[in-house]
Amino acid sequence: KQKPTHQMSGLARCLLVPVMLCSIGMAQGDQKILEGKALYDALYRFGYGGLQTMLHARPLIDFIRTNTSQEVHSVLDVGCSVGHAVRALWRLGFAASGVDVSSVATEEAEKKAKAIPAVNRKCVGTCFQPAPVQRLPFEDRSFDAIMSSDVLEHISDADVPAAIHELTRVSRLYLVLKIANRIETVKMNRTIAPVRGGSDLTPLLGPKETFGDKIRAQSGGANDLPETLHLAVHHSPRVWIRQFTQHGFDLVHTISVPDWACCAFVLKRGMHRRRPPGEASQLER
Repeated sequence: KQKPTHQMSGLARCLLVPVMLCSIGMAQGDQKILEGKALYDALYRFGYGGLQTMLHARPLIDFIRTNTSQEVHSVLDVGCSVGHAVRALWRLGFAASGVDVSSVATEEAEKKAKAIPAVNRKCVGTCFQPAPVQRLPFEDRSFDAIMSSDVLEHISDADVPAAIHELTRVSRLYLVLKIANRIETVKMNRTIAPVRGGSDLTPLLGPKETFGDKIRAQSGGANDLPETLHLAVHHSPRVWIRQFTQHGFDLVHTISVPDWACCAFVLKRGMHRRRPPGEASQLER
């Protein structure tokens, strides 16, 4: 078959690709594909960031609680969504704050935090604020630890060096990270909005519609989702770890997660410890 080219119309491309992909191809050619802050603001308006975020964050929080309590008193959650992990850290007695690229998410996190007595809200500076990982609004070594769950795979290749620089600049001691290594193609075109335990914002459309349906309808068809939310999954755990090592953080632990949730690991500033063979093989598979 003839390969589609950028000069071809959306209809012509649809005739040359499987039906399942047709709407994606037309969207990419004929609509504005959301990205960055605009993309995640749109998703959070319809209830993205539900309780399932804690499934990913819980192993990181458990590690911080059981292994670093003598060294870590303050934690920054990068990509905090609507604040589930930060509130969990407060309940454990840590000082914690969160940032997210979406201001819709951080406004919702602040709203949920107000339901907690002020004496139990132990923040470092502002509790929640919008900021991308590549531009963190904090001084050097402001937090004993940074945790980030399923965030770094969402940034572009071009932003990876800046993100690594910022994480290693702002953390005093630990980076506790979970970074997905799987492609997540158009999942939001299959997921019904809102997700359970997500935003409290009132859905603008019917309860049976997907995130993609809602975003397209709200914009009158002008906006659409990208083909995938995971932009940096071709970076293997070994590649991520090597880049953090170049900034003075060394691998000290791997966190056990299901294969579908791979991978989670802990780095510590200036340890220079050789990885045990078992850890290396687990991360590099």
